[in-house]
Amino acid sequence: MNSRPTPASAGAHQSVTVSGLLPSTSYHFALVAKDAAGNASMLSNVAVVSTQQTPDTTPPAKIVVFAVALPPPGGQLVSDFSDLASLTLN
Repeated sequence: MNSRPTPASAGAHQSVTVSGLLPSTSYHFALVAKDAAGNASMLSNVAVVSTQQTPDTTPPAKIVVFAVALPPPGGQLVSDFSDLASLTLN
């Protein structure tokens, strides 16, 4: 954390933004408070959070062959993905 918030009056709500976190990583956060005289508190409870994983941005591979054969009467339609570049439709 690069910066800390300026201390506010007792009981005031404060927040801080933590940036630069890695995806798919667990982080542990806890606080120690100090008063004006420099007396430190005990360590607070620990909050554990995990960042989300990086979205998948890789496109699917190119379909090379896509062929469809008409089934015999009562049969099932079967397709074969092999060379889509040579696909012709009638």
